[in-house]
Amino acid sequence: MSDYSAAASGIGYLHQQIIYSLFLILDRHEPHVSIRIEGLDDIEVLEKSTLRELLQVKHHLNLNSSLSNRSLDLWKTIGIWSDYAKKNWIALPDTRLTLLTTSHVPENSIAALLRPDSGRNPQRACQLLREEASSCKLTKSALEKLIQKDIPAPLIQMLKRVEHVKYPSGKDLWETLKQQSTGIGNIEKYQELILSHVKSSRELQKAFDMFMNLSLEQQECLVDSIHILDSSPNITEVIQKIENAIHGVSLEYRQEVRQELQGWWLDSVIEHLCNGSEETIPKIIVENQAASICQKYAVELPEDFEPSETFDPGSKEWEKERFVRQLRAIDTKEPLRRMAIAYHHRAFEQRTKWWNNGRITFERITKYEQELTDFWKERYYDLVDETENEYQSQLEDLDEDVLKKFGKALYKQIRRCDKKISPNITANYMTQGSYQMLANELGEKRKPRVYWHPKFPEQDNETC
Repeated sequence: MSDYSAAASGIGYLHQQIIYSLFLILDRHEPHVSIRIEGLDDIEVLEKSTLRELLQVKHHLNLNSSLSNRSLDLWKTIGIWSDYAKKNWIALPDTRLTLLTTSHVPENSIAALLRPDSGRNPQRACQLLREEASSCKLTKSALEKLIQKDIPAPLIQMLKRVEHVKYPSGKDLWETLKQQSTGIGNIEKYQELILSHVKSSRELQKAFDMFMNLSLEQQECLVDSIHILDSSPNITEVIQKIENAIHGVSLEYRQEVRQELQGWWLDSVIEHLCNGSEETIPKIIVENQAASICQKYAVELPEDFEPSETFDPGSKEWEKERFVRQLRAIDTKEPLRRMAIAYHHRAFEQRTKWWNNGRITFERITKYEQELTDFWKERYYDLVDETENEYQSQLEDLDEDVLKKFGKALYKQIRRCDKKISPNITANYMTQGSYQMLANELGEKRKPRVYWHPKFPEQDNETC
């Protein structure tokens, strides 16, 4: 853990290390992404073990806070990243450096030049950063704040003359001010106020020095890698965004799912930090946990399919579909073909509606389809054994009539399958329609995921 790891303090830490990191990993689209918390920075984003991004998250309860050119948030972050670059702890320009803050960025400021928008100008930002880092005395902005707090003018003038960097501690500085304050009166009541601003000034100076210790080329490379996202969502907005990122459960249950996922995430983060933040947390683990929680809130699925007035199972357009060609390959009669088309249509529309309404997860669909294909495989290979034993020949050597007979027998067994996607869905259309959807899709080696005629995959590839 680096010297700059975020301090575990109050709501800022809660936001930076837990809430936002959960949203971040749910919101990333890269399949192999993982994150590390409290490592080099607040949050590290890795892809296949390669560091891709460092994020500093700055959360402020004051909605009017701003990221000015002398902002301590801005400079402390730049100072930390400058130190990393000096020590070759980060690979630039391959590592993106992102500062997310709830503060707003003033127009024409350094931070405004580092937004990821059309006004981005890292070269100009780097030049302004060098100019800002030229001061080594109590900063003008800090003095202005002191003046606004009704500090006596003589004391302000004294502070202007004091080069605070010479003093190793605030206590030593305060003793010097007391010795030189003869005639000003009692200055004890200003102690806490002055020292807090002087402390900020010293932290700024430290950050200035770290940045200026880089070569000009290193400075330009560092600044070119920095992206500032201001007015980032506060803690309430982030929680809402997490709920919006949860799929596979109806809207009425998303808050409960988010709360349970957040509790699991808190436990995971605590374990992560106790292990020294060396292990990353992969996105797939979070997605699997979210799916598992969603599953508890989606045991029963509503049967709310609405028939379409324009649907016609006898339309010639259906003849183009692979599952219809499969049925023709085993000489299935037209009434059975039309029934299969109707089942396919109804199952497809119902599943689509469940998905769009957040009622079903991808994992649940995958599991159900795997159950169907496993059932099909068992019946297929049982029938292969029976047929080869009956004809004393390999299946591929049998004539077309026998193969069609095989396909009809297999399809008849599949029509008796009663595996349910939900306990309350008792009608057969979902199972049979889902089988037709599988018969329509290509799987491994460009074969349909299920098929009836043993040679259909080769024959269909030849004709299409």
